[in-house]
Amino acid sequence: MFGSFPCSIGVANLERYFDVIDALPRWITRQKGGLGFRELADRLLAARH
Repeated sequence: MFGSFPCSIGVANLERYFDVIDALPRWITRQKGGLGFRELADRLLAARH
């Protein structure tokens, strides 16, 4: 799935599936789940300024 998108992002939970995922996201958050999403949102908002 991630190989179809040049700019893909996944949360840290994906790490346990690295051995079965053919194409990994370009960027993986350090935090899992909702905290990972928040990490992404914070970085996107910071990049706007």
